[in-house]
Amino acid sequence: LVVDEGHRLKNRESKLFSCLTGRNGYRASHRLILSGTPLQARLLTLAHFPSPPPIHELWSLLNFLLPEVFDTNEDFQEWFSKPFRTGDDEVDVDDEEKEFLIKCLHAILRPFMTRRLKADLKDIMQLPETRENILKCEFSSLQKVLYLQMNNRVAQLRKVCNHPFLFDEYFLGNEFLIRSCGKLELLDRILPKLQAADHRVLIYSQMVKLLHILQGYCEMKRYKHLVLSGESSSEDRINMMKLWNAEDSEYFIFMLSTRAGGQGINLQTADTVIIYDSDWNPMMDEQAKARVHRLGQTKQCLVLRLITPNTVEEKVNKRAQTRLANEDLAIETGRFNLRTDVEDTHELLKQKLAKEFESKMEQAKEQVHTDEEVNELIARSQEEIDLFNEMD
Repeated sequence: LVVDEGHRLKNRESKLFSCLTGRNGYRASHRLILSGTPLQARLLTLAHFPSPPPIHELWSLLNFLLPEVFDTNEDFQEWFSKPFRTGDDEVDVDDEEKEFLIKCLHAILRPFMTRRLKADLKDIMQLPETRENILKCEFSSLQKVLYLQMNNRVAQLRKVCNHPFLFDEYFLGNEFLIRSCGKLELLDRILPKLQAADHRVLIYSQMVKLLHILQGYCEMKRYKHLVLSGESSSEDRINMMKLWNAEDSEYFIFMLSTRAGGQGINLQTADTVIIYDSDWNPMMDEQAKARVHRLGQTKQCLVLRLITPNTVEEKVNKRAQTRLANEDLAIETGRFNLRTDVEDTHELLKQKLAKEFESKMEQAKEQVHTDEEVNELIARSQEEIDLFNEMD
């Protein structure tokens, strides 16, 4: 029994787990899990906590593979927590003890896990190069006002960075659609260049309402486009993939929600991925980028991540990059230096944004790329740089 995207089995109470293992489930003498992200989110929190954390998600995967060995979650928890108890009380875990925890994890995973990176298989896969650049986007005047009013509510601050029209009361009409948003203004500058150079673009966002705004923008600019989100039916999803991947497809832009469009689909007829807003879980963005950089890709791939400097978005990106780095450590080296999700969230909420906001916006202006710098970041050859400079 082979299960693709097997990290979905991390929840033993899920319908998928029950369907495969329940009374009427599949009977198989051998089981194999395939996954690009075996250690997601809370699995990476093994050393984030001051005391040994619950690791039931890892146990769920191992229980699916070998239920006769990993039969109870309680015993599995005990293996990790027992060394750090005095009587009935748990004690804090220092760095050395955290490293011991990771070594325990390695010892358990080693017989059951084979890890292959794209870099390990580059000679076999013969994939073209891919690179990722961050494009810094300046706030519009409306975004500056809104950001000050949000009182450190993280979700609201992220909406301001994405587009002020996400707040219904600030919808000013389509004539202000572009100039009221720094990200969309930058997007409006680079999309014509990507189209002129015969590139095809995936745009990912976590917010379905933002996809609707971007859809309105594409209609206004007459870009042939498709939109896939959690609202799309399975039939629509299949049809859109056929339209996008068809030979001589006329579609230039495919907009997708990160969660709905980041797994289980092949979109390698695109060669450019734009991460409009980063996911708190970096593995979601990694899955999204992998839609184009996979077998069958013949062009150099480019990933562009849009970030507004000196805002909550830089915090999200910094945290995501730290978690990505530690995913490798979790599997390969066993050294951690992370804080809990709760601590990160509290830190964001405690920031005195209002006092520092104006000075930060001045600093942000200095960080925003010039047209020439943007052209170099989005170009894949000197010929494209020359073309983009001419278009300016």
